[in-house]
Amino acid sequence: MTDDSNKANKLLIIAATLTAPIIALTAPLIGLTAPIIMLTAPIIGLTAPTVSAAEPVQITEPVAQERVKVGNITQWYTKNGMEVLFQQADSLPMIDFRLIFDAGAARDGNFKSADGTVLAGLAKLTNGLIFEGTSDLSANQIAEQFASLGIDYGNGSYRDMAIVNIRTLSYEPQREGALNLLSKILSTASFPQEALQRESARMLVSLDYEDQTPSKKASRLFYESLYAGHPYGTPPGGNRESLKLIQQKDLLAYYRQYYVAKNVVLAIVGDLNEAQAHEYAEKISSALPAGEKAANLPSASQNQQAIVVREQHPSTQTTVLIGQPLLKRGDKDFYALYVGNHILGGSGFSARLMKEVRVKRGLTYSIGSYIVPMHAQGPYQFSFTTKKSSTEEA
Repeated sequence: MTDDSNKANKLLIIAATLTAPIIALTAPLIGLTAPIIMLTAPIIGLTAPTVSAAEPVQITEPVAQERVKVGNITQWYTKNGMEVLFQQADSLPMIDFRLIFDAGAARDGNFKSADGTVLAGLAKLTNGLIFEGTSDLSANQIAEQFASLGIDYGNGSYRDMAIVNIRTLSYEPQREGALNLLSKILSTASFPQEALQRESARMLVSLDYEDQTPSKKASRLFYESLYAGHPYGTPPGGNRESLKLIQQKDLLAYYRQYYVAKNVVLAIVGDLNEAQAHEYAEKISSALPAGEKAANLPSASQNQQAIVVREQHPSTQTTVLIGQPLLKRGDKDFYALYVGNHILGGSGFSARLMKEVRVKRGLTYSIGSYIVPMHAQGPYQFSFTTKKSSTEEA
């Protein structure tokens, strides 16, 4: 192995090679050992993370209504401990309310079935069913009430966060109606059994699609390998075994533990003043129990053990992902690395990787690099696709 390839031993690579249709995995793997997954072609090194216990921290209870202003953004805490970030923006008669819970897939490992199976996919199912019913409203009734007020609403579940948001006109009837309905949903979400069955079935179909889509399968294998033994290795979409085990009581337990005031940040931006923002924040906060903030996630640091993961996949291209755990959110080095990455691979056709690998050598249609800060160390990642015969050169 050359000196250059030795330098790569801190990177985790997942190659997804493809041949012909898109169904089964075929063809022999080429001289690989240990944890190797790849969609063809050989690749050069990667790092497996070392997982350490979360560092103990002193958690100080926030003081209700304590106010801090930085630039145009004002921060405070409600009476039951919810953090609020507010920015007035009155150029349009609209208000956005976004609740960001520390309730992503990284928390799934805290919930297991009777036989000890981690209920992967629980965070996504819980978040996905929030608008599916309350103690006295069906999903259709919720949708009709939002529509009658002209309110846009949505949700999303990711590896280390879950989001609930609404956008409303700032006129009083719409504004008050939106807050009343949102508060009702947050306080009495019921997670109906029929909705759980429907969404679980849909997620199982999504897994089939993922297996047939090189980029999605490579991404899943990338996180599972890079974060083996760490909460970030849990697939947000779950797996075929776990999705069949998740019950309504699990959704309710997850919701009660993580959808609480001390485990959420409320962002308010729009056409209202600070006094109104305080009033509305208290209204939303009071719809949630105070609860407790989720525990810190363990750190995921790099070591010198390279991993090459290869898995055969029918297609005409190889998909390659390379990366290692790097930055937490708020890291002091983020901006310096952001600028450096912009030059290297984060600026499209002006990036050096694009000029060298695509323009000069014609080895790929697209190549890029990305910094993904998370609660714990998120990955610094490179990705590209190339024809199978060009994998080594690329």
